Amino acid sequence: MSGKAIQKAGANSNQVQAETVNQYLGISENRVSEIIDERCSQALANCVLESRFVAEQRISEFKTEIIGLFVRKPNLVNALAEPSCVDSFGRAARVATRSTERKDKELLSELLGRRFEEPNNRHVAAGINRAIEIVDLITDEELNGLTVCFAVNQYSPISGVVGEGLAALDCLYGKLPIHELPNGGAWIDNLDIHDALRVSPFGSLLKLADYYSKAISGYVVWGLEKDSEQFEKAVRSLSEANIPVDVLLDHELHDGYVRLKVPNRGAIDGIIIIGQGNGSPNGVPLNPEQISVLDTLFDQMSVAEHEQEMKAALERRLENYPNILTVQDWWNSIPSAPRLTVVGKALANANARRIDPTLPDLEI
Repeated sequence: MSGKAIQKAGANSNQVQAETVNQYLGISENRVSEIIDERCSQALANCVLESRFVAEQRISEFKTEIIGLFVRKPNLVNALAEPSCVDSFGRAARVATRSTERKDKELLSELLGRRFEEPNNRHVAAGINRAIEIVDLITDEELNGLTVCFAVNQYSPISGVVGEGLAALDCLYGKLPIHELPNGGAWIDNLDIHDALRVSPFGSLLKLADYYSKAISGYVVWGLEKDSEQFEKAVRSLSEANIPVDVLLDHELHDGYVRLKVPNRGAIDGIIIIGQGNGSPNGVPLNPEQISVLDTLFDQMSVAEHEQEMKAALERRLENYPNILTVQDWWNSIPSAPRLTVVGKALANANARRIDPTLPDLEI
């Protein structure tokens, strides 16, 4: 019997279909090809004769990516019945003729995929249409910086075990272009010009250790001393609430103490209880009374006067994770406090998914 923190899977688990698709949710394969050809031909029509050959090569790469998108996610074809989505497709085709980089076509495909998933969402449409327009206007380093900023703000460990959570985060950062990041402030200015970032003239970014001390606050609570009166009282309260005692674990950053097996307070709601004769092989969620008991324990373990001491302990533990350290060194050198716009989030999310399709597709 144990308590576990779980994370719900994303809704983007589409199967890859390798064979020819003859019908896409009411739109025939031939009509899909016609729409792709129409939009791409219109993009080529804007090119002068001398540039036509090069543009055709570039648009061919783009078409390959789009066809691959529809094969992987055939349900997205239905978005072509929405005129605004066809307009977004046309914008992407025009950008494709301007770009020399294959990765830009991959980015455009990822952006269109997200656009087609929510064809009537104006917020998504506005951000992605602008993101499409600037794909060929930002450098690789600027895109890398944008992507890592997005990752820091959006990805957080779900494991309640410090070693597991930090290892997962280190592994994720290792998949991103963390060794090709921009320096100085010019990259921020350029992304600001292109509406991917907004820069506040006041304040600065939290240092990465400070940021994580808040995001994974469950790792840096002071905890309860083993065999103390407070500890014994906590065990009794767990027993009375029918919560398995193994929801507590030895504190990896504070010897002789225990803490709740959660990365932060918000994860308490996601704990499930397995066993105890509840009749469910998948476990059952906590009831409001049990959540209240764990919330109270979390508060008791969080001692404000020891925050700096625990943050220092986290910093020492981070030294064991080279990818996190690389990100930390770069993050702590950023000279201002940039904030990603919906345009920047769309680009960064698309780039992260382009690099590793197994990464979760996050809200923008």
